[in-house]
Amino acid sequence: FLVLDIDVAELQVIRVIRLGRMMRLVKLFKIFPSLYSMVRGFLGTIFAIGWGFCLILLMLFLWAIIAVQFIHPDNKDLYDDPDDWCAQAFGSVENAVIYFFQTLVIGDSWGICAQPLFKKSKTHFWSLSLSFVTVQLGSL
Repeated sequence: FLVLDIDVAELQVIRVIRLGRMMRLVKLFKIFPSLYSMVRGFLGTIFAIGWGFCLILLMLFLWAIIAVQFIHPDNKDLYDDPDDWCAQAFGSVENAVIYFFQTLVIGDSWGICAQPLFKKSKTHFWSLSLSFVTVQLGSL
């Protein structure tokens, strides 16, 4: 017997290529016109969802840049611990995008970092409210 020294990662690639055989099912779908129409509609929907996600990310980046410029100077003075997430949330564009994705898209923990900002300045209330309206209601 011949012993082969093959890495497991190479076998994974072969398995993924074998999944391409699943595309043969498309021929089966053509036999059933209504099923084929549903699959085509589903694929079209996936493309629309992808472009919608790109639009949401673009809006999140826009609001993150605005937040770093205007909210971060007031936000860094609110927290004693510099390692606190809310103290770092508007420190960089990356952190602000993560914060906005967490709060605006997922809807998690909106008030934890926002309420101290609202108490500090009413301008922050309006800027975060506009971000909410444009991302949540405008693009979703």
